[in-house]
Amino acid sequence: MVSISGEPEPRKPAPRSKAAPPKSPEPKRAQQQLAFGPVISTGRGEKPAVESVRYCKAPVARPEHRAVAAFIDAGIVLTAILIVAAIYTFWGGGVFRTDALALSAFAVVCGGIVVVYQLLWALANGESAGLRAARLKLLNFEGRTPGRRERLARIASAWISVAPAGLGLVWALLDEEALTWHDQISKTFPTPVDALGTRRG
Repeated sequence: MVSISGEPEPRKPAPRSKAAPPKSPEPKRAQQQLAFGPVISTGRGEKPAVESVRYCKAPVARPEHRAVAAFIDAGIVLTAILIVAAIYTFWGGGVFRTDALALSAFAVVCGGIVVVYQLLWALANGESAGLRAARLKLLNFEGRTPGRRERLARIASAWISVAPAGLGLVWALLDEEALTWHDQISKTFPTPVDALGTRRG
């Protein structure tokens, strides 16, 4: 274009197209970790709000010691169930009914016996007969004797360990510290009494 004075007007530079900002490479996802408890969102992903970290130096009980304790506790519960079955048979005229309703009721009673047995020890704030016989003691991740609330949480989380075909129990064989799911959820674990010496929780 020509201006009024006859001199050509300087060309305006063409507007530069705004280049899109370079995309930052996506952060590599870390290896999957087993997280328990609530999850919080951060800038780089999600992580558990409360991490299951064991600060206690006491050793975790070996699987065979746990099995001995579980076997003894199961034996006590089974004895109680057999007594109930005998009473049920006696009151039924010497015949154990096998219809659907009777078997369902008996299954509920058996489950109730298991729960009551667990609750008795938790509310008494002590170790079960099986743990005592196997010379095991419960500690929390800070190395202290757990209270009733922690023991109740352990009972509830133990059902979570058993529910998926016992996968939560087998996890102890793969875990670095031999902790089961209910150990990590409740933040409590059994340890040999002999390993504690004179130490008190």
